[in-house]
Amino acid sequence: MSCIIVAAGSIRDGLDSMAPCDEMEILLENRGISLRTLSIDPLAAGWNTPVLTDHYRSGCAPLEALDAGRKLIVEGEADAVIVHGKDRLRTGYSREARLEQMAIYGNEYPLTAAYTDLASQFIRDHNITEGQFKALCHDLFENYQRSYAELNRNAAIPARWFEPVTSLFRGVDCANPSIDFEGKLILVNSTLAKELKPHTAVVAVKGSAVSCLEGDGAPYIGPIARYEHLAASWQRCQKDAGVDFKAVLAARQALLEIYTCYPVVPLGFLLATGLVDKPDQLTSFVARYPLTVTGGLNLARAPWNSPALNGLIAVTERLRTGAAAWGAVHGNGGLGYKQGVALLQAARVN
Repeated sequence: MSCIIVAAGSIRDGLDSMAPCDEMEILLENRGISLRTLSIDPLAAGWNTPVLTDHYRSGCAPLEALDAGRKLIVEGEADAVIVHGKDRLRTGYSREARLEQMAIYGNEYPLTAAYTDLASQFIRDHNITEGQFKALCHDLFENYQRSYAELNRNAAIPARWFEPVTSLFRGVDCANPSIDFEGKLILVNSTLAKELKPHTAVVAVKGSAVSCLEGDGAPYIGPIARYEHLAASWQRCQKDAGVDFKAVLAARQALLEIYTCYPVVPLGFLLATGLVDKPDQLTSFVARYPLTVTGGLNLARAPWNSPALNGLIAVTERLRTGAAAWGAVHGNGGLGYKQGVALLQAARVN
């Protein structure tokens, strides 16, 4: 039994549509098929409050929910699963309330400072200079801009965002949370997919995996910066999917949607997964391959715990059009203590 995405949809600042998901939910309900919903917590849920059953929290949450949903489908515990996230970050909070909720390590240690410390550790671990790191930051943003422009979207970026906000990051290097977002994926088993969507293009969840360190924040910067837990997730995911993703990517038959909250994260992903063998190869890789479909969290913006859900939806939609055979989506939780990946494949149900 395999796991199939039969519907995906999102609304971003009132644009786009949830219609494919709404129609599929009605179809399933009319057939008497119960749907189990796995929810991505909004910012308002808090960071340290108890996490409810079938709820997921952190930037890795959509990958955790997808992984849980895939297991429910494959193991026959559910016929249909909805992965749902909704957050009105732009209009649902005052600026002060939003900043207060986002201070997950306290007001004295903002995320910009935490990620600067993480990047500094990454620089030391890989024996590169701060100047080389900043050059890579520039290359990454140029990469995101190229993908964003392909969507025919204009990025009106104030000049001030190109100014430094920390010793290593400019404003454009940091995730932009100013967005209202809702997104859904509907997963079913392959038998049900054939009944619902005969002879149509769908997307199969071929592999998914999540790894987690014992803790997060400043005390765990050392192990986070090594990204060995991300490497473990990637290896498990590739094994489940039965694919050499690096070879597929080299053949231009794959899409990437890497989590881009701060530059250290995509750089860590590229090295931990082995898509790039050595730090001195990062520049050439970033010049050749799009790292995102969406334009990343900097341009497509970051709905707190749901950016990777936006990425999963975007990659699913692109795969259904035949843009590629495979897609990889990455999620990063907190400062990086949680790392999730999923490998999706374009498929047809016959």
